[in-house]
Amino acid sequence: HGMCSTLPLRPPLVYSRFVDYIHGKPVKSHKAKWQDTFFAFSGKDDELNLEEFVSLCTACGFIDDQMSEADAALTFDKICKPEKLVGPKGFSKAVARIAKQRGMKKAEVLKAITDCGGPAAAHGPDY
Repeated sequence: HGMCSTLPLRPPLVYSRFVDYIHGKPVKSHKAKWQDTFFAFSGKDDELNLEEFVSLCTACGFIDDQMSEADAALTFDKICKPEKLVGPKGFSKAVARIAKQRGMKKAEVLKAITDCGGPAAAHGPDY
């Protein structure tokens, strides 16, 4: 009766994180994971232009009846720098706008972006 009740509660162990920990792989934060997708779409300059932003939105499944490519372009215009590019900081503003437009939580949008991976993952292999 006494010993079990004094043990602290722990969150469930995620097997893949445990394996990474055992093998000494650094565990990526949620932010690092969505940034991987961001950088996969941004190419060499580490910033998204309009075409890359719309491509990311399409690959993540955000372009549909609720949000058109024109809506994505409008979001881009509201958050882009004068050079018509969006860096990671501006992109996090875009995530908030996408969430609002789609009636989603920001975390849900980030998960969709993280799960997408990048242009190659979204479109399959080129043969």
